[in-house]
Amino acid sequence: SGPASNFCYLIIFNLNKRNNLGAILRSAAAFGVRLVMLVGRSGFKAFCKKSGQGAVPIENVASVAAAAEALRARHPDGNLKICGVEILPQAASLHSCPFLGPTAFMVGNERGGLTR
Repeated sequence: SGPASNFCYLIIFNLNKRNNLGAILRSAAAFGVRLVMLVGRSGFKAFCKKSGQGAVPIENVASVAAAAEALRARHPDGNLKICGVEILPQAASLHSCPFLGPTAFMVGNERGGLTR
């Protein structure tokens, strides 16, 4: 255990509305997210700086695979977990999972979530 054991990241995939991004970034800052990976939305970066007030560093990547690769490179010991957050009847509760070690949470589109 150490400083790297509690790293929390956020991967945002297929987000449609820029206004939602500001709220997500402010929430990410409140939860101690170290870095946000914004997949496929390079045009949102200037907006992010204004609405998120620069609270969390943001990196743009072309794909989910690129985001996963970049985050795994930060944790060469292989301890990084990537968790898709989705509201589905069969989904496991976040409360039942002890997230120990570096974890990246991935959220998707406002309507389709990660499935679209």
